[in-house]
Amino acid sequence: MSPTPFTKKIQLIWLHCFVWTSILIISFFSMLHVDGAERSALSACASGGFYALVVYGNIFFLYPHFYQKKKYVLYLLGSIVLLSTAGLGRGYSSLYIRDTFFADAPHWLDARTHVTFLLSVTTVFILSFIFRLAMAYFTL
Repeated sequence: MSPTPFTKKIQLIWLHCFVWTSILIISFFSMLHVDGAERSALSACASGGFYALVVYGNIFFLYPHFYQKKKYVLYLLGSIVLLSTAGLGRGYSSLYIRDTFFADAPHWLDARTHVTFLLSVTTVFILSFIFRLAMAYFTL
């Protein structure tokens, strides 16, 4: 008996949940030894949210609305806006979490820190294409 589309959709949703849960757990444990449990949990959730924004913003909005319609300049501009917004949002939310809950004094940012914010989401943006390929594979 072949699976119905409903069960296939449920399987795809569970796959998304598994992937994002894995990302959050890996992120949490990679920071745990340096930052402690509370800060690692908050940072993992904040980073995971911005990573999801990049992945789903690319594969569900930018890619189908611009790239597939051969509007490459708009896709490039949209990607720059998405990466800038998500990168700086992630960086400043992490800084807010640190300064509000864990630091004795505010932390000031330099230009290299901003570049680091943007590079981290750029890596996630590139990985979103692999995520899209995996989604296409599991929806066949």
